[in-house]
Amino acid sequence: AESILDAFAALQQLGDAGEAIFGAALELLASAIDCVGAVILARSDLLSGQDEVLAVHTVGLGHTGEQTTLIAAVKGSLLKHEGDGNHWFDIVKPDGWQQVEIHGQCCRDSGGVSRGHIVVLTATPLADDRFAATFMALLAQRIGAEIGRRYRTERLQSSEDDFRHLIENMAQGFFVFRNQKLIFANRALATIYGYDSPEELLALGDLNSHWAPHELDRIHTYAAARKRGEQAPLNYESEAIKRDGTRIWLGVRAQMINWQGEDLISAMVADITAWKLSELAQLERNNLFRQIVENSPVGIALKGVDGSFRMANRRYRELLDIVQPDITGKTNLDFVPAAEAKIASDGDGRVLAGGQPEERSYEHIRPDGSKASYIVTKFAIADDTNKPMGIGLILQDTTERDRVERDLRESRASLTDFVDVSADFYWQTDAELRFNYFSPSLEQNIPIEIKELIGGKV
Repeated sequence: AESILDAFAALQQLGDAGEAIFGAALELLASAIDCVGAVILARSDLLSGQDEVLAVHTVGLGHTGEQTTLIAAVKGSLLKHEGDGNHWFDIVKPDGWQQVEIHGQCCRDSGGVSRGHIVVLTATPLADDRFAATFMALLAQRIGAEIGRRYRTERLQSSEDDFRHLIENMAQGFFVFRNQKLIFANRALATIYGYDSPEELLALGDLNSHWAPHELDRIHTYAAARKRGEQAPLNYESEAIKRDGTRIWLGVRAQMINWQGEDLISAMVADITAWKLSELAQLERNNLFRQIVENSPVGIALKGVDGSFRMANRRYRELLDIVQPDITGKTNLDFVPAAEAKIASDGDGRVLAGGQPEERSYEHIRPDGSKASYIVTKFAIADDTNKPMGIGLILQDTTERDRVERDLRESRASLTDFVDVSADFYWQTDAELRFNYFSPSLEQNIPIEIKELIGGKV
């Protein structure tokens, strides 16, 4: 530089040097300060892909051996003075060299973190050269900022490489979309869809052909909502199609990510076919069970341990004159008189406490005032640890049966009375011809005890 202003102007333009910024910096330093050499070093734990010596500039040194001697002298001085703050001074005489002064300046980034050092070797004392000190300090700021930037870039790249390695080798499928175009897919996703490599899958451009046709609108609607910043399910299940046409089920977790300043959609995918088919089979069995229960000729209900209903079939609701189609959460007090509800509640408690089924008969008063006879059977429902989790109820209408039995008893009593007064001798046998009744007149005219004949055969 021909003047101080030229030197500072050149310093401002140093950023245009790009990858050659460190060599350019030393050339600029040598043109501003009378020196025999200069070195820029990065802290050895920062830039793992580079040697700690970032640049060397020498004046009048003709071969590598002399540069090696210079660098060794600089490192030795640095090791001795590294804790001396932002700058240090030393006088050394390298092998085969004249005595030189070493002036070191710490290079710090914008956060004040030490990133390396810039070192100048002079054959004559710099004395109180304020320009040299100021210029070195400004140049050190620029160098520190550049080393810091490269360090952060390298760390970021390393983090991205680690993340990519993790994603590419994870057990779950993973993909990234840009406007419905597939721009990344890992090996697990390719395997899920039946491809040998992610590249084969990426060559498709999108996954439209691998979603079941009836799922496409839903998938695209979710994606459009996310792009607009609107709510869309984070987790969902979808039916999909493999390369060979096999239908599979996928569990999907999708969300927006910001990658290099761009908003994209990423998703993690797991093949849940086996679990889903088992679930669908279970749902089918449950549906069949519900139909059987709902159309059963006897009343069936389930209560929780708190006495509230979990379900009740149509016949149960009919027998108790319940008009609501769903009585979940309700109790007996919502449908029957308090006294009847109290009896039911006490029975529930006994079943839960003892674990034994209980059966009882009772009369139910219908809304029209008529009476119905019922038998209710209660039993505890337990979990895998045998802890009660509810009560099952079976309700049978015995009104008609009780009426028929009562009529038969009355008819039999009338017939017996008639026979007793109208015949001298009368007896009755069962289907196996065993005596089960003798008229009083016969009992009075035979010389043996009638009770000895009951149960005997003719």
